[in-house]
Amino acid sequence: MSQKMWNWVVFACGFGGYVPLAIGGWEHPIELNMATFSLWAILSIMMFYSAYLQKYDGWYMPLSWAFGNVSLLVFAVFLPGTTFNLGHSETIALFGLITVIGAWVVIGQITRRWNHRILFLGSILVDVFSFYPQLKQYLLPHEAPTVWLLIGWTLFLLSALCNLLFVERLFFKLRQTGRKLLPALEESALSIENIVLIAITIGVMTQ
Repeated sequence: MSQKMWNWVVFACGFGGYVPLAIGGWEHPIELNMATFSLWAILSIMMFYSAYLQKYDGWYMPLSWAFGNVSLLVFAVFLPGTTFNLGHSETIALFGLITVIGAWVVIGQITRRWNHRILFLGSILVDVFSFYPQLKQYLLPHEAPTVWLLIGWTLFLLSALCNLLFVERLFFKLRQTGRKLLPALEESALSIENIVLIAITIGVMTQ
């Protein structure tokens, strides 16, 4: 299969992961925290924007998340019983987003060069922290996650794996003569981070 086709596989899995989340939200509206998905929407747009402008191969994945989060927010607006809980973790993530965007704008104004690496790497750091509330919830005594939730997270994991192996082709790039290690790892940092943290999240959910 061509890389272009794999791009659409990644997009389909990434966006498709929100479908079971929406179904689960329909059955249990309280599980849809609009504050969390609002933050994820902003975060995924930042990731897509910075990856696309840096001409990274894997920008279809954050694009699928941007569409998915925005679509889920629109769905949640018209669904009675959803919540808007801006808790301690969400507040820290919000300030993290503001800090990253602020640093990007200030440095861009001073240097007259818009360094999109700041947005990309900064949004990854915020994304790492955004997994904490989910992990904390399932590390404590909890009800078994719904099958819809597990399907959604599994599709996200599949999207990240396909992105790393068949779109970004990290291991192929690392075997190339003269290919620098750090730039290749940086380009695939979002996929690597999500593979690790989503796998851990699924493992904690199913304990």
